[in-house]
Amino acid sequence: MGNREWGMGNREWGMGNGEWCLDWEMMKLVLILMVMAPLVKAGTLHVGASQPYANPQLAARDAGPGDTVLIHEGEYRGTFWIENVHGTAEAPIVFRGTDRRGVRFVGGSESMHFSECSWLVIEEMTVTGQTGNGMNIDDGGTIETPTHHLTVRRVSFDSMNASGNNDFLKLSGLDDFVIEDCAFRVGSAGGSGIDMVGCHRGQITNNTFVGTGSNAIQAKGGTQFIAILRNRFDNAGQ
Repeated sequence: MGNREWGMGNREWGMGNGEWCLDWEMMKLVLILMVMAPLVKAGTLHVGASQPYANPQLAARDAGPGDTVLIHEGEYRGTFWIENVHGTAEAPIVFRGTDRRGVRFVGGSESMHFSECSWLVIEEMTVTGQTGNGMNIDDGGTIETPTHHLTVRRVSFDSMNASGNNDFLKLSGLDDFVIEDCAFRVGSAGGSGIDMVGCHRGQITNNTFVGTGSNAIQAKGGTQFIAILRNRFDNAGQ
């Protein structure tokens, strides 16, 4: 009887082992889904006259890590406010024009104003004819929570519609950023191509500055650790 009882117990153990295998397979499936979740979520939010979103401000409200806000050819008049939008290191949010010359932010006070954002890429568009600043990126006035990890690349800034202290690219309270392969041409007489206040750990690389007014690049207000590399300056002020 003892042997039979042992055999029954062994059979019961075998069933338990099968259940353990099933549980392990379920665990593997859950882990795979967790890894794939960010990839599944990433999508494209189309912006344009005949697209689901009329402007980037509206699209930004629905954008999450890994998404691309794809701005189709046309003219857009700002200012478009983009606030508290956050990607991640592994999955930044990309604001991309379909064509650098064809996607044009024309006039208005500013093209886009990014405030208290992180892990964004802004690329392939033209900014022209603004009366305030061409594009503005800031910390929303909260020094403790700066905007951080932004890249601006292959953006053309042309012909400011102002003559005072008006900048093509105004940066305030921005940390860990890259400005690369951009063009700044014909700025405000009293303004800058890039103006930085309280910015840290930035890299400004491979840009062109032509006729940018008072100066091409200005770093002030505690700005530090800025690398300025391989840029071209032509009649760019101080």
